This record gives sequence, C-alpha cells and structure tokens, in this order.
Amino acid sequence: MGRDIIRELAGKNYHLARIYLNWGYLLAGFRGDNPVVVYQMGKVGSSTVVASLHALDLKRPIYHVHTLISERIRDRQQQYEKMFRSGAPMDLRRASHLFASQYLSKRIKGGAFGQRWKVISLVRDPIAMNVSGFFQIIDYYIPRFFSRFEAGQIRIEDAIEIFLEGYDHYKPLVWFDIELKSTFGIDVFASPFLASKGYAIYRGANAEALVLKLESINTSAEPAFKEFLEIENFRLVQANVAADKSYFAAYKAFKEKLTLPQTYVDKMYDSKLARHFYPEEELAGFRGKWAREPERERP
Repeated sequence: MGRDIIRELAGKNYHLARIYLNWGYLLAGFRGDNPVVVYQMGKVGSSTVVASLHALDLKRPIYHVHTLISERIRDRQQQYEKMFRSGAPMDLRRASHLFASQYLSKRIKGGAFGQRWKVISLVRDPIAMNVSGFFQIIDYYIPRFFSRFEAGQIRIEDAIEIFLEGYDHYKPLVWFDIELKSTFGIDVFASPFLASKGYAIYRGANAEALVLKLESINTSAEPAFKEFLEIENFRLVQANVAADKSYFAAYKAFKEKLTLPQTYVDKMYDSKLARHFYPEEELAGFRGKWAREPERERP
C-alpha cells in the first residue's frame, strides 16, 4: 500500500519521480553485473523487449533508455518538466527513460566501461515511428490534448498541422550515428544488415549490440536472443501496444487523415538508415502506405 502511494505521488511531481526512480536504478545496480541496456529510438517496440526480458528473471540489471547524449538528456528533462507543469497525467514508465538515461550516462562517463555491455536496439519504418512518437508526447506540443479532443475543443486536423510543422522528423535517421556509435563505438552501417534474417549482432571494444528490425521481430526474436544472450525459447510479451491505450481512437483518426508530401516521403526512404535496413520491395510498401497526397509540399 505504501509503495502504491509513493508511486501515485511521484506521478504528480517531477522531483519526487526522479528520487523514486533513481533509487530503483541504484538498487538494480547492486543486484548484479553484466547489465543489459535496451537502447533505441522511441516507439520501435522496445517496451515489448523489456517486458519479455523481465519475464525471464535473468538476475541481471535491465535498463531501458532512448538517449545517452548529454544534450538530448537535458532537452528531454525540459520536456518532461513542462508536461508536469501543464498538469498532464504522467506515466512513470515514460518518465523512467529519462532518469535511466541520467543514471547510465553518469556510470559510463565515470568509467563503468570496465564491464562489457550488452546493448539491444531496434529499428522501424521511420515515418510510422514518427507518427507514433508524436502521439506519445503530444501533450508537450498540445497541453491536455486528449481531454480537449474529447470535449471537442481541438480537432485532429490541428494535431496534424502541428505534427507537420513542429515535430523533428529527421531525428530517427541519425540516431545510430549520434547515439550508439558515439556512446559505444559501434557503427551499424559499417557492415551489411541481412533483412531476411531480421537482426544483426555488432561487436565493439567494450560492448556488443543486437539490432532487431521491428517488422520481423515475431520470427527473429527467438533466434536473435538465443545467439546474443544464450536464452532458450525466448518469447515476446506484448507491452505498450497502441490499440490498448485510451488514446487509440484519436490515434487511429490521426493516421487516417494524415497526408504527407512526396518530397518528405522520399527523404525518409532514400535515407541511409532506410536503405541499410530495408530492401527496395519493403520500402515500396512503406511509400504506398504514406504517400497519399504527392502535391502537398510539406513539411
């Protein structure tokens, strides 16, 4: 009961949330060596991977982060502080990514490279990821969006306008270079990615990274985790699925009404990231899904 009360209070106050979650990371650090870091862009299915690892009770710390770069951690902190101040309900699971980033960043800079890190990352259709990512933090762009949408005070078209004009669409295209390469010295673009296999393992001086493609994770997860962590009969535990969320109706309406300019679609799918991880036939399917209004020239 006491723990539930603390969690409830932490969900309403940024500073209490930070203390509560950092205490958990500190305890996890004492429970074992050989940490597993699920380190990836947002909205690529990582919550399912984390839930699946926790279900195995591996007796080793498992951390879940989106960034380990100081500048981005500061930006994310300002973002969450703004949402707390707006009065938007805060999901501690979401806030935990920020505090885990702060904790791990300090450990890495403090010389914790003495141990060999096991890093798990994922990649996804970048436009689908952007749409999902925008909805994940929509309260940052439109305070109290869902309550206002349900009350008829704001339209889906308003959200689409802000998405097209104000969202950072190109961040996922450079994530592996800015994050994984600079933090752990692993360049995923230096060697081919076999799309039919659905995953690849990259080895650096102090870390090994498993990269999975979300679109084929149902078939690739079991062999990937057997090879990477020597886990037999790995099974996915679904978590953080959009269809299960209270905002699913608004999210579905957003996707149905969203139209994208051809120039934007081309930039995303002609990118180094898209061409490295996806064959032409798969990219053609993505283009057909999103390029529904070629003449509209934005963003």
